[in-house]
Amino acid sequence: MYAAPRTIRRGDKFAFSWTMSKAGFDFTGTSFRADVRALNDPDGTLLAQATITADTGTLGIATCVGVLEGTQTAGLPSSVVLEIEVEKSGASWGPYTIARLTINVDRDYAHP
Repeated sequence: MYAAPRTIRRGDKFAFSWTMSKAGFDFTGTSFRADVRALNDPDGTLLAQATITADTGTLGIATCVGVLEGTQTAGLPSSVVLEIEVEKSGASWGPYTIARLTINVDRDYAHP
């Protein structure tokens, strides 16, 4: 999935959402993860991991909300990559990286 780069302020909460659909698939028990790593080192050190809330109550649809708290964005470098990964163990499905989002992190309000 392509998403345009986003810009956030260091120390601000960042919330994002997405919906997945796969006809007839039961998303119950599927794990969703959103990892943040440095832009120039996407397979390197984990800088933050978003909290994900998923609604998988409708067959074939998963609606998710991810949140990076201000305490998590406060220490991020100026450019990072957020990767969303899904996996359902036991169903031999995944892990799949379904989206990569570049986030540009501006200085906080206290340090313009």
